[in-house]
Amino acid sequence: MGRIRLSLFLLAGLMALLSGCGERQTGANRPGLIILGDRMTVYSGAPLSGYLQDQGEALVNGERLALRDSHGMAGEWTIALGSLNSVQGSMNLPSEGQVASNARIAIQDATAVAYIGDYGSDSTQISLPLTNQGGILQVSTESGYSGLTSSRYAQPGEPERFYPSGRRTFARLAPNDQREASAQARLQRSRGCGETFAIVAPGSVGNSIRLELAAALATEKVGSGGTAVYDGSPAALREASSRAKASGADCVYYGAAGDATGAALLNRLIAADRSVKLFAGRASSTLQMTENLSASAQDALLVTTPAPSSSDLTAFGKSVARRYRAV
Repeated sequence: MGRIRLSLFLLAGLMALLSGCGERQTGANRPGLIILGDRMTVYSGAPLSGYLQDQGEALVNGERLALRDSHGMAGEWTIALGSLNSVQGSMNLPSEGQVASNARIAIQDATAVAYIGDYGSDSTQISLPLTNQGGILQVSTESGYSGLTSSRYAQPGEPERFYPSGRRTFARLAPNDQREASAQARLQRSRGCGETFAIVAPGSVGNSIRLELAAALATEKVGSGGTAVYDGSPAALREASSRAKASGADCVYYGAAGDATGAALLNRLIAADRSVKLFAGRASSTLQMTENLSASAQDALLVTTPAPSSSDLTAFGKSVARRYRAV
């Protein structure tokens, strides 16, 4: 439900912004392009099949609800929603080629003014330079990679490489990974962690999470028990679980893919040591992860997520949830 609320508020906010873009007679402006007529299009890139289908459909359903609430209008403009699947064919996860294709579809549409996506930071690193060059606003509900907006804990040349036009055209709704690392460190300290062993994904996002978590743990006076890179392969599973056990750390943070391979690793860790405390970030809040966790791993695991719990919702938030279920 958290992703639904984020996507609904995102599209509602975009429509309020678009209502001030211009009048029918003069059109709306994109760099080098004037949108004539009375229609604008907002595109949405999300995984609508494969392992992340439930999350992607929740995002799109929230967007459709926001569009319905506004009667498909922003001021005098008619707003169309173009929903694009970031998963190609029978694949289970978004692919670089499909994400890039989606972004090109958006920028080649003369009525397009905004792109909601992508679901994950790896995908947004592909789509953002394209939408930026095309002069389209891009907003993501999930992409927490700090390098998209900051040079801290980023790769060389970031974030500038994501903005070839020289203009900043991206925003995220959820806190970035640095903020989540701080929340994780405070949570781990409150749970009495002495040392934490971190398991992250390969690539720039995983490396950034590793650095951000290490800094946050040091601030909270929680020791570092080491790190391992996990790509989901059987060999990596054996190595990560062996290194975590050998570290002697009483806590383990999991920051790699939130799928069955992640569940397999956490199941192995808790089976080897029932006293270990397990923690994970937002990527692990998926059905593919939780449905494959053992009962012991579920009991031991605490996950941080940017979405508020149902008990924290305002009256408006509860109204959104009711209306979403009625769609």
